[in-house]
Amino acid sequence: MSSLKDVLRYGSLLPFRNSSRGEGWESSCPSFSLMNTSWTVPKVRELADGERGIILAPPVKLEGRTLSSRQFNLHDLRYALLFFDRIGWATNNIIHFGTPGEIEWLRTEGVAEEIECRGSGHFDARCVIEAQKALFRKLDGDAPGVWSVGRGGEYTVFLEDDLERDRGLHMKLFNSIPVPDKDVPLQDVLEFKERRRAELIALRHHIARLYQTILSSPDRPLAEQTEFEAFQKAISDQLRVTSESGLKFRLTDLSVNLSVKDVALGWIAGSAAYPQVAPLSLLSALGVGAATTAVSAALSIGVGASVRRQRAKNSPFEYVSDYHSEVFGE
Repeated sequence: MSSLKDVLRYGSLLPFRNSSRGEGWESSCPSFSLMNTSWTVPKVRELADGERGIILAPPVKLEGRTLSSRQFNLHDLRYALLFFDRIGWATNNIIHFGTPGEIEWLRTEGVAEEIECRGSGHFDARCVIEAQKALFRKLDGDAPGVWSVGRGGEYTVFLEDDLERDRGLHMKLFNSIPVPDKDVPLQDVLEFKERRRAELIALRHHIARLYQTILSSPDRPLAEQTEFEAFQKAISDQLRVTSESGLKFRLTDLSVNLSVKDVALGWIAGSAAYPQVAPLSLLSALGVGAATTAVSAALSIGVGASVRRQRAKNSPFEYVSDYHSEVFGE
Protein backbone atom coordinates (compact mmCIF):
# COMPACT_ATOMS: atom_id res chain seq x y z
CA MET A 1 0.00 0.00 0.00
CA SER A 2 1.26 3.50 -0.83
CA SER A 3 2.27 5.74 2.04
CA LEU A 4 0.41 9.01 2.67
CA LYS A 5 3.42 10.96 1.38
CA ASP A 6 3.55 8.96 -1.87
CA VAL A 7 -0.20 9.24 -2.36
CA LEU A 8 -0.11 13.01 -2.02
CA ARG A 9 3.09 13.44 -3.98
CA TYR A 10 1.89 11.54 -7.03
CA GLY A 11 -1.59 12.97 -7.11
CA SER A 12 -4.05 10.39 -5.84
CA LEU A 13 -5.57 12.77 -3.32
CA LEU A 14 -7.45 11.65 -0.24
CA PRO A 15 -11.09 12.58 0.31
CA PHE A 16 -12.09 14.92 3.13
CA ARG A 17 -12.66 12.79 6.18
CA ASN A 18 -15.75 13.92 8.03
CA SER A 19 -16.67 12.25 11.31
CA SER A 20 -20.18 13.71 11.45
CA ARG A 21 -23.23 11.73 10.45
CA GLY A 22 -24.78 12.75 7.18
CA GLU A 23 -24.37 16.02 5.32
CA GLY A 24 -25.58 18.31 8.11
CA TRP A 25 -26.84 18.45 11.64
CA GLU A 26 -29.32 20.54 13.63
CA SER A 27 -28.16 22.61 16.59
CA SER A 28 -29.27 21.13 19.91
CA CYS A 29 -29.94 24.64 21.27
CA PRO A 30 -33.48 26.10 21.03
CA SER A 31 -31.95 29.18 19.39
CA PHE A 32 -28.56 30.04 17.95
CA SER A 33 -28.67 33.23 20.03
CA LEU A 34 -28.15 31.16 23.21
CA MET A 35 -24.59 30.26 22.26
CA ASN A 36 -22.06 31.68 24.73
CA THR A 37 -18.74 29.90 24.35
CA SER A 38 -15.33 31.05 25.54
CA TRP A 39 -12.26 29.88 23.65
CA THR A 40 -8.70 29.03 24.60
CA VAL A 41 -6.26 29.21 21.69
CA PRO A 42 -2.74 27.76 22.03
CA LYS A 43 0.37 29.67 21.03
CA VAL A 44 1.19 29.37 17.33
CA ARG A 45 4.69 29.39 15.89
CA GLU A 46 5.51 32.94 14.77
CA LEU A 47 6.04 33.85 11.14
CA ALA A 48 9.26 35.50 10.01
CA ASP A 49 9.32 39.16 9.03
CA GLY A 50 7.52 39.68 5.72
CA GLU A 51 5.77 36.32 5.80
CA ARG A 52 1.99 35.99 5.70
CA GLY A 53 -0.34 33.28 6.98
CA ILE A 54 -3.86 32.23 6.06
CA ILE A 55 -6.42 30.37 8.18
CA LEU A 56 -8.16 27.98 5.81
CA ALA A 57 -11.89 27.72 6.48
CA PRO A 58 -13.48 24.29 6.96
CA PRO A 59 -15.93 23.17 4.26
CA VAL A 60 -19.15 24.09 6.08
CA LYS A 61 -22.07 26.37 5.30
CA LEU A 62 -24.70 27.82 7.60
CA GLU A 63 -28.21 27.52 6.13
CA GLY A 64 -30.92 28.70 8.50
CA ARG A 65 -30.51 26.63 11.68
CA THR A 66 -28.46 23.92 10.01
CA LEU A 67 -24.71 23.86 9.57
CA SER A 68 -23.99 21.49 6.69
CA SER A 69 -20.71 19.99 5.57
CA ARG A 70 -19.37 20.37 2.06
CA GLN A 71 -16.68 18.58 0.10
CA PHE A 72 -13.21 19.89 0.97
CA ASN A 73 -12.14 22.23 -1.86
CA LEU A 74 -8.68 21.26 -3.04
CA HIS A 75 -8.45 24.42 -5.17
CA ASP A 76 -8.70 26.55 -2.02
CA LEU A 77 -5.86 24.58 -0.49
CA ARG A 78 -3.64 25.09 -3.53
CA TYR A 79 -4.35 28.82 -3.62
CA ALA A 80 -3.41 29.09 0.06
CA LEU A 81 -0.27 27.00 -0.43
CA LEU A 82 0.87 28.98 -3.45
CA PHE A 83 0.49 32.53 -2.15
CA PHE A 84 0.96 32.24 1.64
CA ASP A 85 3.87 31.16 3.78
CA ARG A 86 1.86 29.12 6.27
CA ILE A 87 -1.62 27.59 6.44
CA GLY A 88 -3.52 27.45 9.72
CA TRP A 89 -6.23 24.82 10.26
CA ALA A 90 -8.38 25.14 13.39
CA THR A 91 -9.97 22.16 15.11
CA ASN A 92 -12.07 22.21 18.27
CA ASN A 93 -12.91 19.95 21.20
CA ILE A 94 -16.70 20.14 20.73
CA ILE A 95 -17.58 19.02 17.19
CA HIS A 96 -14.78 17.30 15.33
CA PHE A 97 -14.11 17.15 11.61
CA GLY A 98 -11.32 14.88 10.48
CA THR A 99 -8.36 16.91 9.25
CA PRO A 100 -7.90 16.43 5.49
CA GLY A 101 -4.95 14.22 4.60
CA GLU A 102 -3.52 17.05 2.48
CA ILE A 103 -3.31 19.31 5.54
CA GLU A 104 -1.68 16.53 7.54
CA TRP A 105 0.98 16.06 4.85
CA LEU A 106 1.66 19.80 4.58
CA ARG A 107 2.08 19.88 8.35
CA THR A 108 4.92 17.37 8.05
CA GLU A 109 6.47 19.65 5.43
CA GLY A 110 6.37 22.60 7.84
CA VAL A 111 3.97 24.77 5.83
CA ALA A 112 0.69 23.99 7.64
CA GLU A 113 -0.25 23.99 11.30
CA GLU A 114 -3.20 22.27 12.98
CA ILE A 115 -4.38 24.24 16.02
CA GLU A 116 -6.95 22.90 18.50
CA CYS A 117 -9.08 25.71 19.91
CA ARG A 118 -10.81 24.57 23.10
CA GLY A 119 -14.29 25.89 23.81
CA SER A 120 -16.31 25.83 27.02
CA GLY A 121 -19.76 27.07 28.03
CA HIS A 122 -23.01 26.99 26.03
CA PHE A 123 -22.52 26.03 22.39
CA ASP A 124 -24.28 24.86 19.27
CA ALA A 125 -23.21 23.68 15.81
CA ARG A 126 -21.71 27.07 15.01
CA CYS A 127 -18.72 26.21 17.19
CA VAL A 128 -17.13 24.69 14.06
CA ILE A 129 -16.79 28.15 12.53
CA GLU A 130 -16.48 30.01 15.84
CA ALA A 131 -13.20 28.16 16.41
CA GLN A 132 -11.83 29.66 13.18
CA LYS A 133 -12.75 33.17 14.31
CA ALA A 134 -11.24 32.58 17.76
CA LEU A 135 -7.99 31.57 16.07
CA PHE A 136 -8.09 34.58 13.74
CA ARG A 137 -8.70 37.06 16.56
CA LYS A 138 -5.88 35.55 18.61
CA LEU A 139 -3.35 35.63 15.75
CA ASP A 140 -4.48 39.05 14.53
CA GLY A 141 -4.14 40.42 18.04
CA ASP A 142 -0.64 38.97 18.49
CA ALA A 143 0.62 40.04 15.03
CA PRO A 144 -1.74 42.59 13.40
CA GLY A 145 -1.99 42.36 9.64
CA VAL A 146 -0.06 39.10 9.33
CA TRP A 147 -2.89 36.53 9.27
CA SER A 148 -6.10 36.43 7.23
CA VAL A 149 -8.98 34.00 6.73
CA GLY A 150 -9.27 32.20 3.40
CA ARG A 151 -12.40 30.48 2.15
CA GLY A 152 -14.23 29.38 -0.94
CA GLY A 153 -17.29 31.38 -1.94
CA GLU A 154 -19.67 28.67 -0.76
CA TYR A 155 -18.19 28.35 2.75
CA THR A 156 -19.14 30.24 5.91
CA VAL A 157 -16.85 31.95 8.44
CA PHE A 158 -17.94 35.48 9.31
CA LEU A 159 -21.65 35.74 10.11
CA GLU A 160 -23.88 38.81 9.92
CA ASP A 161 -23.32 39.69 13.58
CA ASP A 162 -19.54 39.58 13.07
CA LEU A 163 -19.53 42.32 10.42
CA GLU A 164 -20.30 46.00 10.11
CA ARG A 165 -21.74 46.77 6.71
CA ASP A 166 -20.39 49.75 4.73
CA ARG A 167 -17.43 50.04 7.10
CA GLY A 168 -14.79 48.30 5.01
CA LEU A 169 -13.36 47.97 1.52
CA HIS A 170 -14.20 45.22 -0.95
CA MET A 171 -11.91 44.55 -3.91
CA LYS A 172 -12.67 41.80 -6.40
CA LEU A 173 -10.49 40.42 -9.17
CA PHE A 174 -12.46 38.63 -11.85
CA ASN A 175 -10.87 35.71 -13.73
CA SER A 176 -7.40 36.92 -12.84
CA ILE A 177 -5.37 34.71 -10.47
CA PRO A 178 -3.85 31.44 -11.82
CA VAL A 179 -4.01 28.60 -9.27
CA PRO A 180 -2.91 24.95 -9.68
CA ASP A 181 -5.71 22.57 -10.53
CA LYS A 182 -6.96 20.31 -7.74
CA ASP A 183 -5.30 17.29 -9.36
CA VAL A 184 -1.80 18.81 -9.36
CA PRO A 185 0.22 16.99 -6.65
CA LEU A 186 1.10 19.11 -3.66
CA GLN A 187 4.78 18.24 -4.06
CA ASP A 188 4.70 19.83 -7.53
CA VAL A 189 3.03 22.95 -6.14
CA LEU A 190 5.73 23.29 -3.47
CA GLU A 191 8.49 22.88 -6.05
CA PHE A 192 6.88 25.44 -8.37
CA LYS A 193 6.49 27.82 -5.45
CA GLU A 194 10.18 27.50 -4.60
CA ARG A 195 11.29 28.08 -8.22
CA ARG A 196 8.98 31.04 -8.83
CA ARG A 197 8.91 32.63 -5.39
CA ALA A 198 9.88 36.06 -6.72
CA GLU A 199 6.90 36.25 -9.11
CA LEU A 200 4.48 34.94 -6.47
CA ILE A 201 5.61 37.45 -3.86
CA ALA A 202 5.46 40.24 -6.45
CA LEU A 203 1.85 39.40 -7.28
CA ARG A 204 0.89 39.22 -3.59
CA HIS A 205 2.51 42.60 -2.98
CA HIS A 206 0.73 44.11 -5.99
CA ILE A 207 -2.64 42.98 -4.66
CA ALA A 208 -1.87 44.80 -1.40
CA ARG A 209 -0.48 47.86 -3.17
CA LEU A 210 -3.60 48.31 -5.26
CA TYR A 211 -5.75 49.58 -2.44
CA GLN A 212 -2.96 50.97 -0.24
CA THR A 213 -1.56 53.26 -2.94
CA ILE A 214 -4.90 54.34 -4.37
CA LEU A 215 -6.40 55.19 -0.98
CA SER A 216 -3.35 57.17 0.17
CA SER A 217 -2.58 59.05 -3.05
CA PRO A 218 -3.50 62.78 -3.41
CA ASP A 219 -4.00 62.13 -7.14
CA ARG A 220 -6.16 59.02 -7.08
CA PRO A 221 -7.03 58.83 -10.81
CA LEU A 222 -3.30 58.84 -11.65
CA ALA A 223 -2.60 56.31 -8.88
CA GLU A 224 -5.33 54.04 -10.25
CA GLN A 225 -3.90 54.12 -13.76
CA THR A 226 -0.34 53.50 -12.53
CA GLU A 227 -1.29 50.67 -10.19
CA PHE A 228 -3.65 48.99 -12.66
CA GLU A 229 -0.88 48.90 -15.27
CA ALA A 230 1.65 47.50 -12.79
CA PHE A 231 -0.86 44.94 -11.58
CA GLN A 232 -1.64 43.78 -15.12
CA LYS A 233 2.07 43.17 -15.68
CA ALA A 234 2.37 41.20 -12.42
CA ILE A 235 -0.56 38.94 -13.39
CA SER A 236 0.71 38.51 -16.95
CA ASP A 237 4.13 37.52 -15.58
CA GLN A 238 2.45 34.99 -13.32
CA LEU A 239 0.39 33.59 -16.20
CA ARG A 240 3.57 33.26 -18.24
CA VAL A 241 5.52 31.31 -15.63
CA THR A 242 2.56 29.05 -14.85
CA SER A 243 2.14 28.18 -18.51
CA GLU A 244 5.87 27.50 -18.81
CA SER A 245 5.72 25.15 -15.81
CA GLY A 246 3.68 22.55 -17.68
CA LEU A 247 1.34 22.24 -14.70
CA LYS A 248 -2.42 22.40 -15.05
CA PHE A 249 -3.88 25.68 -13.73
CA ARG A 250 -7.25 27.36 -13.42
CA LEU A 251 -8.12 31.03 -13.19
CA THR A 252 -10.00 32.22 -10.13
CA ASP A 253 -12.00 35.22 -9.02
CA LEU A 254 -10.58 36.60 -5.79
CA SER A 255 -12.38 38.91 -3.36
CA VAL A 256 -10.33 40.83 -0.78
CA ASN A 257 -12.10 42.31 2.28
CA LEU A 258 -10.48 44.67 4.78
CA SER A 259 -11.33 47.22 7.46
CA VAL A 260 -10.26 50.77 6.55
CA LYS A 261 -10.30 54.17 8.21
CA ASP A 262 -13.30 56.48 7.98
CA VAL A 263 -11.57 58.93 5.65
CA ALA A 264 -11.04 56.21 3.06
CA LEU A 265 -14.65 55.06 3.35
CA GLY A 266 -15.86 58.64 2.86
CA TRP A 267 -13.86 58.95 -0.32
CA ILE A 268 -15.08 55.63 -1.75
CA ALA A 269 -18.74 56.18 -0.82
CA GLY A 270 -18.67 59.75 -2.12
CA SER A 271 -17.23 58.88 -5.51
CA ALA A 272 -19.68 58.33 -8.34
CA ALA A 273 -17.19 55.94 -9.92
CA TYR A 274 -17.48 53.39 -7.11
CA PRO A 275 -17.88 50.54 -7.08
CA GLN A 276 -15.49 50.90 -9.99
CA VAL A 277 -14.98 48.08 -12.49
CA ALA A 278 -11.84 48.27 -14.60
CA PRO A 279 -11.06 45.79 -17.41
CA LEU A 280 -7.63 44.16 -17.26
CA SER A 281 -5.93 43.27 -20.54
CA LEU A 282 -4.08 40.08 -19.75
CA LEU A 283 -2.20 37.88 -22.18
CA SER A 284 -1.54 34.23 -21.60
CA ALA A 285 0.51 31.76 -23.65
CA LEU A 286 -1.52 28.55 -23.52
CA GLY A 287 1.32 26.10 -23.95
CA VAL A 288 4.49 25.89 -25.99
CA GLY A 289 4.00 27.06 -29.57
CA ALA A 290 0.43 28.16 -28.96
CA ALA A 291 -0.81 31.55 -30.05
CA THR A 292 -0.97 34.24 -27.42
CA THR A 293 -4.55 34.47 -26.22
CA ALA A 294 -6.29 37.32 -24.44
CA VAL A 295 -7.79 36.52 -21.03
CA SER A 296 -10.93 38.43 -20.08
CA ALA A 297 -10.36 39.87 -16.60
CA ALA A 298 -11.55 42.80 -14.51
CA LEU A 299 -11.06 44.54 -11.19
CA SER A 300 -13.65 46.24 -8.97
CA ILE A 301 -13.17 48.34 -5.83
CA GLY A 302 -15.98 49.54 -3.59
CA VAL A 303 -17.43 49.76 -0.09
CA GLY A 304 -17.67 46.50 1.85
CA ALA A 305 -17.91 45.22 5.41
CA SER A 306 -15.43 45.31 8.27
CA VAL A 307 -14.96 42.94 11.20
CA ARG A 308 -16.44 44.24 14.44
CA ARG A 309 -13.91 45.26 17.07
CA GLN A 310 -11.02 44.96 14.64
CA ARG A 311 -8.66 47.91 14.31
CA ALA A 312 -8.53 49.31 10.76
CA LYS A 313 -5.33 48.27 8.98
CA ASN A 314 -3.93 48.04 5.47
CA SER A 315 -4.22 44.28 5.25
CA PRO A 316 -7.18 42.04 4.39
CA PHE A 317 -9.04 40.06 7.02
CA GLU A 318 -10.51 37.73 4.40
CA TYR A 319 -9.75 36.29 0.96
CA VAL A 320 -12.65 34.63 -0.89
CA SER A 321 -11.89 32.54 -3.99
CA ASP A 322 -14.21 31.28 -6.70
CA TYR A 323 -12.99 28.98 -9.47
CA HIS A 324 -14.53 28.72 -12.89
CA SER A 325 -12.97 28.92 -16.37
CA GLU A 326 -10.10 26.59 -17.06
CA VAL A 327 -7.43 27.95 -19.41
CA PHE A 328 -4.43 25.65 -18.88
CA GLY A 329 -4.28 22.02 -19.88
CA GLU A 330 -7.14 19.96 -21.20
